[in-house]
Amino acid sequence: MGKTKVKQPHGGALTPWQKGESGNPNGRPPSVLVRIREEIGIDFTTTIPKAELYQAIASMMELTSTDLKALFEHPSTPVFVRIVAKGLHDDMRTGNMRSLTEILDRIYGKPEQSSKVQLSGSLGLEALSDDELDEQIRELTK
Repeated sequence: MGKTKVKQPHGGALTPWQKGESGNPNGRPPSVLVRIREEIGIDFTTTIPKAELYQAIASMMELTSTDLKALFEHPSTPVFVRIVAKGLHDDMRTGNMRSLTEILDRIYGKPEQSSKVQLSGSLGLEALSDDELDEQIRELTK
């Protein structure tokens, strides 16, 4: 089917789809999780609410080094819990705060940072009329 090209102001041309025609006849490809589920039969559907995941992390942050080690070494501990517990344990052992910082930032958000800016002198804008200010803005935003 011959397509009609529509010239554009920039010099190029578009080839629009005909009415009822799709640009992606096979649809969106399945996600990685869907493909894995289909190929090996493991369902990756998350059933744990985010609030419970955060509560689990908060609880792990109160454990001792020995308890964290037991948690990540236990064979029936879910992978998510093992990864967080091992990261916290390793950081505690080495004196590194990276995992703890990342976890706290994820749960509570990064702390607000503020800056104090002091200008000395005058920009001279107060002497300009509204029209002159508008012109200055137009010049700066070109």
